[in-house]
Amino acid sequence: MVNFLIKRLLQAIFVLLAVTLLVAFAIRLTGDPALMLTQGAGSVTEADLAMIRESLGINKPFFVQYFEFLSGLFHFDFGRSFLGGTPVYQLISTALPATVMLAASVMVISIVISIPLGIKAAVSKGKWADQVIRISSLIGLSFPNFWLALMLVLIFSIWLQWLPPSGMYGFSSFLMPAFTMAIILVATNVRLVRSSMLETLQSQYIMVARAKGLSENTV
Repeated sequence: MVNFLIKRLLQAIFVLLAVTLLVAFAIRLTGDPALMLTQGAGSVTEADLAMIRESLGINKPFFVQYFEFLSGLFHFDFGRSFLGGTPVYQLISTALPATVMLAASVMVISIVISIPLGIKAAVSKGKWADQVIRISSLIGLSFPNFWLALMLVLIFSIWLQWLPPSGMYGFSSFLMPAFTMAIILVATNVRLVRSSMLETLQSQYIMVARAKGLSENTV
């Protein structure tokens, strides 16, 4: 067990390093942040650009910047945003509550809908209810999230004006984002619950219990 946990921990560390390295490299491919920050600022000299690069710390070699970033992670120093200079941890702490609430809402919606539908589909295998649930789950998997989100905003925010299209205005603000993210999760979980339920119903102890119940009813 200890060896398994150590192996998983090492794998997690490797994945974290690989992801951060790829993201850092991808950010460098997008261009010079100093040039992007000074777009539309009029005449900017090379000295101004050099001063901006130095203040941002991007005048150093790539791997030096990367290892400085890794060392800052151990002190919960994620650096500063290129736009505005706000510490990244403040940006994360500002968005984290809404993110956690949205993730919890998606999970609750998925559990409440997918488990009953999956059980119903398994119990009604081959019947019309099973067919309807399976077709609905397939349709749910086929919906692109971005398209569904636009359609929900168009219908419920613009046409009906029932829900806000964006922002944080209470519980109503979570309905459309939560449903948009949950629909694919619900469709996937319905299929998983159905498969697991069918496997359970066909297990030996269930078959024995059914046979015993039929024999008792016959007597």
